[in-house]
Amino acid sequence: MFYQKTLSILLLTFISISSTQVFSAWLNGYELLQYNYQKCNGVDEEIVYIEVNKNLYPNENAFMLIEGSADIRDPAIEKLCISHSRKKIYMLFSAWENNVCGAISWMNGAIRDLYSDCNSNFYRIDGTESLGTNLIGCLILACLPALGGMHDIEFKGNHFYVAIKHLDLTNYRSFDDLFKRIDRDIAKLVIEFSKLIGKSYNYYSYDLDNFERDARSFDYDLGKIRTQLNDIRRLSNKFSKSFKKYENRFNETKSSYDDLTEKSNALDLKKIRFVEYDKTGKADAEERIRKERAEKQRLAKEEKERKKKKSIRDNLVIASKKILFNLGYEIDSIDTSFNLKTKTALVAFQKDYKLEPIINEPTEELLVELQRAFRNSPNPIDLSNYELIGSGSGFLVDTKGHVVTNVHVVDECSLITVGKRIPANLEKADRTNDVAILKINNTENIAPLSIAKKDVELGEEVFVAGFPINMLIENLNFTSGSISSEVGFGQNINQFQFTAPIQPGNSGGPILNSYGGVVGIAVASASTKELEELVGSNIQNINFGIKASTFKSLLDQTDVTFKEGNANWFSSQKNVASAAKTGTVLIQCWEG
Repeated sequence: MFYQKTLSILLLTFISISSTQVFSAWLNGYELLQYNYQKCNGVDEEIVYIEVNKNLYPNENAFMLIEGSADIRDPAIEKLCISHSRKKIYMLFSAWENNVCGAISWMNGAIRDLYSDCNSNFYRIDGTESLGTNLIGCLILACLPALGGMHDIEFKGNHFYVAIKHLDLTNYRSFDDLFKRIDRDIAKLVIEFSKLIGKSYNYYSYDLDNFERDARSFDYDLGKIRTQLNDIRRLSNKFSKSFKKYENRFNETKSSYDDLTEKSNALDLKKIRFVEYDKTGKADAEERIRKERAEKQRLAKEEKERKKKKSIRDNLVIASKKILFNLGYEIDSIDTSFNLKTKTALVAFQKDYKLEPIINEPTEELLVELQRAFRNSPNPIDLSNYELIGSGSGFLVDTKGHVVTNVHVVDECSLITVGKRIPANLEKADRTNDVAILKINNTENIAPLSIAKKDVELGEEVFVAGFPINMLIENLNFTSGSISSEVGFGQNINQFQFTAPIQPGNSGGPILNSYGGVVGIAVASASTKELEELVGSNIQNINFGIKASTFKSLLDQTDVTFKEGNANWFSSQKNVASAAKTGTVLIQCWEG
């Protein structure tokens, strides 16, 4: 007998430690489980209790639902956790306190009054009153299912399944949550009603059609609340005991709904007034429309003349700045701004070519002199007078010579060259996002790259092309990696992070997807000595790129027509490298 007890204790202890789930079955798509826990763990779980009427047991009518707290030490009370999101319903128990001492105490009857599977009303053997004093019976019901034995047979025969089915717990919803949702919807509709009843007729902005649309929306939402109240009433018939403490709240909510329904009748009277306004206001509105149209046409004509004059001057400024730049005069950028730096360059040109009188504004006559000087100049750019102070990468986006790179690559340059020392003009600069658009006149042996329609996604494979450390590595460098984050440094949504290795000189180079479409611009690396000293650790493969959507917006503003989409139908690293080789260019910054 001693050896039998010892063997039983060891077996019970092993099972209680190695397994918490005792049995499992399914009902209406919900999994029914038993766990060796004493409380619900999920945040979305609802806690209910089942009370078993001993006089009716084991008839299915013996089970009554209790919503709220209950004493689970009472053998007539069972605690359940319901998770609709995970579609699980499980009963909790604590059989032998998960240790050998607990099992011994249980055998001695010391914890026989605790909540456990061995005194549960859901576990009885025919001919016995309780399993609390039947070690072998408990072993059969609580232990063998955990080891796989008698699993289906024992579960289908127990009353846990019957109780769940009888009480319809797969459809159970907390009355408290239902009332909170309805109260929130009613409060929202009260506000909507106040707005709607206060609306005034306006032929242009809010006419009869607008009012009828909003009134239909209000009636629809009101009908949804009515449906929710009916659902609560239906559930109250099923869970009558739980509903008792909510009867007053139901009556209050129903009263609020009835008040709102009665108030909504005023919308019918308001609709009648809107119908009248719609008839009488149409003629006056048409006259007002005629006058407004005439005024708009007059203003549009004036705006057209203003834009025409501005366009002429802008073109004059851009043409003058381009020639000044090619003649070697320092200007800020090739755009429509005519600031102090451009004015001094224009004055310097007039003095160098002995033009009089000297003027401070671009004119057609002065543009003629600029063109004559440029045409007669044998070599408008003499690189011997310049010093190379930096380099980066870029890529061609159209056949007209527009090149995309970083602002910091070309900032503070007296002269910019692309590829084989082709002079470039700075067409547009977005300093906030570090994107610059250059313009070259010679695109021989350079093919424009396609720009992807969509931005990168987390985990996507990408490739980076560029000319890092150009003084040592003169050829194109091509590396691969993946997208490690969809946002950049400091949660910058215009950037992303990638793992493809980059070095100084990669800045401005294209980042391509596996189909050859440009998805970004390489801009920076976190693997710098300064940043590593700041964080106190070695940083590897944390690099940042500018999203394609960011620089596409700048291209649109500059009226650059680019090819959008992927270059290849199929994913191919070799094809991506081939496209990158023909479209990626070296950017050099000169000081003179």
